[in-house]
Amino acid sequence: MKLNILAWNARTDVVKVFSGDQLSIDIILAAATVPFLFPAVEINGDTHWGDSDVAAALR
Repeated sequence: MKLNILAWNARTDVVKVFSGDQLSIDIILAAATVPFLFPAVEINGDTHWGDSDVAAALR
């Protein structure tokens, strides 16, 4: 089973898919962050947030 987590770049509004060895607690927190209600989470020097729920896709 492969886990992919989606997070939106808060600056560019582009969706990024994180998977495999890219996954971390920060990415999970970013995906669960409600935009404009909570601060975006910094990942690799850029800020990301989610769509108010844990945006995860299992394959």
